[in-house]
Amino acid sequence: LRDADARIDAELSDLPLAAAQMRVTIGESLSALGRLPEGIDALERGVEQLRALGDPARRELARSLHTLASRQLTASRVDEAIATSEDALRQFDTLGEPVSLDRLAAMTVVARALGMRNRLDEQRVLYRRILADRTQLLGPNDSRLAVDWNNLGAAALQSDDYAEAEESYRQALRTIVLPPAAPESRQAWLHAGLGVVYANSWRFDEADTSLAQAQELAERLLGPDHPLLGAIAVGQANVRNLQGRFAEAETFANRAIALYAPIDHIDRFSADIQIGFAYLGQQRFEEAATAFREARQRALAVRGEDEPMSWIAVAGEGLAQVRAGDAIGLLAMQRSIDVLDAHSDWPQRARVRVLGLLV
Repeated sequence: LRDADARIDAELSDLPLAAAQMRVTIGESLSALGRLPEGIDALERGVEQLRALGDPARRELARSLHTLASRQLTASRVDEAIATSEDALRQFDTLGEPVSLDRLAAMTVVARALGMRNRLDEQRVLYRRILADRTQLLGPNDSRLAVDWNNLGAAALQSDDYAEAEESYRQALRTIVLPPAAPESRQAWLHAGLGVVYANSWRFDEADTSLAQAQELAERLLGPDHPLLGAIAVGQANVRNLQGRFAEAETFANRAIALYAPIDHIDRFSADIQIGFAYLGQQRFEEAATAFREARQRALAVRGEDEPMSWIAVAGEGLAQVRAGDAIGLLAMQRSIDVLDAHSDWPQRARVRVLGLLV
């Protein structure tokens, strides 16, 4: 791929549209292989080549902007992803396509980014609109609706609406096998989502079963280094921390970090939080404080002060200090409670977890 990227300008100089399309394809492929910085660089260059071609390349430009936005989001460049998606939507508007599958894909990136900025009500409204529009295009029994049900499930989960989350994931599992049947690998995300629903509902046996199903599918069909396995491992670590099985939780959290670290994944901080809890449970207070501190820093870098989970990290570091004999940590714990109390519109999962640390 790198070799092809270096040869494009020389060998396709008389075919500028093909050269731009090839560069976008190379960028997308490098990103899929976990080479995000290189992939994004190639995508950005391909997008600018398409932009320079004007109207004949406008549809390809709109699609490529969506691809770039999706990769920017994976690389924690949230504001850039929002701006790029909005650019893609403007291009689709110019094409006169108020509803199309490509346009819905760009809208989905915007919705994902809204969730990362904790604008959860707006996110759920947008996801419902996307589902309605895709249903209008494809009918109610098309496997491609599964992506929207999955997204609704994830959004409901963020808002602590576990009943809607479970129903949405089950609708996704129902539709994903309908014609035209989606690849079996897509089911891994749905089982992972159900696992998180069950864990947060304290249904640990069901959580373990769903997460194990997700892990088997992902390892068999997506490969041993796929980032989804990091999210699954975070879920497995969380279940074990909640059960007091701290050594096992450490193993799963380390697995997630090993998968997330090489690609600077946007959810790396969630793995740091889990390993912090695992260290706390094993009375390794200095290591716990460090893990929570790093989780807080990463959460701030990618999601800002409005990420509720970052306040779990603040409280966790405070508790580690208290357990090590430094009462100053109580101030950090109280600060976390004060912030979470002041934001009643935020999901209550973080507040419940911090209150649990005070017991």
